[in-house]
Amino acid sequence: MNSKINACVLGFAIGEAFGLPLNYIAKEQLINKPVTKMLKCENYDVPIGTWSSGTSNLLATMDSIITKTRIDYNSIADNLLLWYKTAKYTATASVLDIDFTSKHALNKYFEEKSDATKLGGTGYSDCGNEFLPRLLPIAFYLYCTKARDYTIHSVVKNVTFITHRSEIPAMAAYIFTKYIIFLLRGTDKLASFSMLKNLDYTMYFKSETIKEFEHLLKDNVYNLPLEMINSNNYVIDTLEAFFYCFINSNSFSQALIGSVNLGGQASMLGGLCSSVAAIYYGYETIPANLVESLNKKEYLMKMISDYEDILNII
Repeated sequence: MNSKINACVLGFAIGEAFGLPLNYIAKEQLINKPVTKMLKCENYDVPIGTWSSGTSNLLATMDSIITKTRIDYNSIADNLLLWYKTAKYTATASVLDIDFTSKHALNKYFEEKSDATKLGGTGYSDCGNEFLPRLLPIAFYLYCTKARDYTIHSVVKNVTFITHRSEIPAMAAYIFTKYIIFLLRGTDKLASFSMLKNLDYTMYFKSETIKEFEHLLKDNVYNLPLEMINSNNYVIDTLEAFFYCFINSNSFSQALIGSVNLGGQASMLGGLCSSVAAIYYGYETIPANLVESLNKKEYLMKMISDYEDILNII
């Protein structure tokens, strides 16, 4: 299990660092001339191997569990606020690529210091994907504690609601977390996807919310034509792109290269695909040169070690 946590965190940071220079580039441009090596990110003038907001969200969540030895939503929000206001959990002592929904929710939390799960954005425009990396360490925690399904739903909903407080993000979080837990149990990637399609979502979500996910849950999105896959900020599109890239991959490197070359939100999609691919294919499948290229690698390794220690005792 420890090697899977290592794979998860380093895989995400690699995918995000690989994708950051490709953010907002059209996929048609990248498909015609794909990027196959990590580049310097000229948009932010940061060195090769710089990870961004997704890894920061992941680390802030891990650090809360390390400190509290349990899931505490206000503690996670406190750490996210430290990230946003003081650039803690960053690769370069500066906050890169934070979205409006997260800024707004964290500013409200800073002003009110109330229940962090009550302050996230509730509109359709607040259905972005920035919360998804938080679910990676949460999935490991829920797997290790053998959480029942209603606990999984409750936890992922509240972790999501810290910044994105509506049913679409909550259902996306539930789908993503359940998929990771299925993989951690040893189920293969296609069988895990089939299990997602057979879950009873009516237990937790309104019919109009479930309808938004029909394309994902009723069709085999990994068989769709590439032109129908969108790598943008909308969380359902992000999930569809994630499943397309991951399920169609045969290795860590294939998942990484395939996901970042969809452009758009390349750093987020690259992080998600690379993290889950590293969990699935194994830490040893990550090219050593990519690990070595990461900015603040020693810091990442220390956080991983501390998180492993906590999961070994809960």
